[in-house]
Amino acid sequence: MCIHKDYQRQGYFQIFSHILYDHINKNGSKYYVALIEKKFYRMLRFMLGSGVEQKGKALIGPTTALIPTILNINKIMEDEVKVKRLLQNI
Repeated sequence: MCIHKDYQRQGYFQIFSHILYDHINKNGSKYYVALIEKKFYRMLRFMLGSGVEQKGKALIGPTTALIPTILNINKIMEDEVKVKRLLQNI
């Protein structure tokens, strides 16, 4: 998972957050497994806290690294204030 550099810092993360939240509610998702670009991983970790967990070593590429990640949805959704604030930024 990554946001192409041409689209970073243009508000697309908020749209992505809303789509993800809708998917969680419709499907009852408890976990997501992903390879996340290193800078995006750090942002998610900062914004969502311990519900974003690195699992294994980074896969190093020529321009960036991909982080094997588990998103623990139950842990993330426990912090209702953080979730609400994230969704209100849209």
